Amino acid sequence: MSTDLRAGAPVNVVNAPTEGLQETLHVKTMESGDLATFITDLETDGAAVLTEKEVIATTATAKQPTLGPLADLQGDWTGRGLNVMSLPNNFKANPAHRFKVKINSLIEDTQFSPISAPIPNRGNIQDDIFFLGLTYLQKVSDGETLEGLHIEPGIFLFLPSNPEQKDATIVRMATIPHGNAVMAQGPFLTVPSAPIINKVDPTPFMLDKDGKRKNITDPGYLKAFSEAIDKAPPHINKEAFKDPNVILSDYNKKLIHDGKKIISTTVFQVNATPIGGINDGLGIGPSSPKDGGITNIPFVVKNADANSMSATFWINTVENEDKSQFLVLQYSQTVILKFSFPKDSNSKEPDIMWPHITTANLIKR
Repeated sequence: MSTDLRAGAPVNVVNAPTEGLQETLHVKTMESGDLATFITDLETDGAAVLTEKEVIATTATAKQPTLGPLADLQGDWTGRGLNVMSLPNNFKANPAHRFKVKINSLIEDTQFSPISAPIPNRGNIQDDIFFLGLTYLQKVSDGETLEGLHIEPGIFLFLPSNPEQKDATIVRMATIPHGNAVMAQGPFLTVPSAPIINKVDPTPFMLDKDGKRKNITDPGYLKAFSEAIDKAPPHINKEAFKDPNVILSDYNKKLIHDGKKIISTTVFQVNATPIGGINDGLGIGPSSPKDGGITNIPFVVKNADANSMSATFWINTVENEDKSQFLVLQYSQTVILKFSFPKDSNSKEPDIMWPHITTANLIKR
């Protein structure tokens, strides 16, 4: 990059990347010494030229986006969690045991880093919007064996209100090594109190005629859960296997028992084609089946299609007895899987939804 810093001289961006990328430049004029910050779209011919006046004009007219409720996520978080999920069990090899249940205690480390410049979405029949976000890298290991279980790079965005959505929203984009890509979006709020954490149910269910959850009561489907609980880590509250959010509530109860106080909570929920009222009842706005989506590789679609996801995050400000404070990040994520059965199996399997629920309590390092 080369710049001519004489007042009024053109500012050249050379060897620029292709269109769609952006760069934030800091230009100091020799006359005034002022620092002008601007964002320039980089043209496909590899160069863009703005005069100093154009730089200042661009700066004055560009909106100043913020991270909003995502600001406190910046940094490294570590802690423990719980995973409860149903898995297909190779129908042809095990026709009498079509699925199995896997329960893991978890160790998690997740890093959030700010994207270094505002992101412009260019308008056509509407005005441009500018917003900020965070990249993240989530690493999860088995809490007993330390074996790696999950890695997830992604992005969180704080979208301002715009003509298509009158309220500001949170967006989460995630990629998962199984071959899934998730785009989820949803509302947020901050309250001067501890979080309200509702129950989640890891057992399979169907949808009634109104699209609401209808629990499976057939013992043949529930037996695998009782068998998995018998083999689960003994130090975890057994009630958490029926409701994984128990580990979140238990964590907060221990904070209070130890003389601490949760003085405020920022909660946000992101959804990708949510179904069955999963994670509803938070009081932060209804989810919509049009929220986000999930794309999977063909193998995943054929065997255990991930077709819906809802995740709730709580950023809790905790006060010690001496009035010092620290942050706790809690989350509860439900992914809905749909298992396929061979066409020649003569199976009359109903259209069943299989929850995969992950919860965790994390503290910023």
